[in-house]
Amino acid sequence: MPFSPVKLSVFKTEQIIGVKEPKRTTLYDVVLNNFKALKRETFIHRLIYIGEHCFKEPDELASLYEKIIYEINTSNLVDERQTGFLLFYPKFFVIIIDGSGNSICKHLKDIAKYRENLPKLKVLVFIHNVNQRVCDTFYTFTSLPSQLVDKIDHMSDLQTTMTLTANCIKKMYELVTAFLKNLEDIELQKEQELKNQMLEMSMEQITKDLRGSKSSSILVVQFGMFREFLPEYDLLDFLLNTKHLMDYGSFQYMWDKPVPFSIHTHGIFPVPYPVDTIDIFEIPYNPVCKLPVSKEEEIKDEEEVASVITQSSI
Repeated sequence: MPFSPVKLSVFKTEQIIGVKEPKRTTLYDVVLNNFKALKRETFIHRLIYIGEHCFKEPDELASLYEKIIYEINTSNLVDERQTGFLLFYPKFFVIIIDGSGNSICKHLKDIAKYRENLPKLKVLVFIHNVNQRVCDTFYTFTSLPSQLVDKIDHMSDLQTTMTLTANCIKKMYELVTAFLKNLEDIELQKEQELKNQMLEMSMEQITKDLRGSKSSSILVVQFGMFREFLPEYDLLDFLLNTKHLMDYGSFQYMWDKPVPFSIHTHGIFPVPYPVDTIDIFEIPYNPVCKLPVSKEEEIKDEEEVASVITQSSI
């Protein structure tokens, strides 16, 4: 029969020892309270990667990602829904994905099925335990970026590559912020127009126009203001061909396979001491509060102190 702690054991311990068991708040309790306050089931992680696609119509790429994320969110195996933002061009795209570890794992496996249409994929960054999502749902966006004044050297070193990577990520964050702000303005404007014109539309149609997955078609007229936030073609082409960024296949392999700790020991100083279970009680332990002591232990300690005093006096 598996062991399960019950309150009765604590009560019996208090009766035997005579010391009231203090109320302890662990780090796990703090994490659970934070999840409850944020209405989450588990941690949210963020994956940002870029790619090159072979679709004749760029809208097919947007439809593919909408389909994949819809299937993930409707799956019973996912504890946290997946949200994000997709920026796509006729040849390149950048995507931000927010979700739990299970949903991101399923996302990696689903994208691997369409690698014929996605020949090049590079991971820009993977962030654990983000504070909040970039979007409450999944948005798709397309436009034409500006051109770089100076060409990027494709033989750039690691430092230059990381600077350009950070620049690309910063542009994406700024684009999402401007996109959501403009979306709110358009929703307010459309609501005002609907009130003024007294249109007889059902609530389902209004919701579809204002918050539907095809909301990018509503904003196509006002995309000119976002050009300053769009990553350039040359920048994405450089990041896809650089050797300093991890490709999608390697990232997926590392996600599925456990990495042994021994491979990291050569890059750590000081060298970590091997942890053996036989030495676990030999390490000095400094508790936060005084632990309860039984009367038998007190008597034993007094006898040991008395014997030490007797030997020293002799």
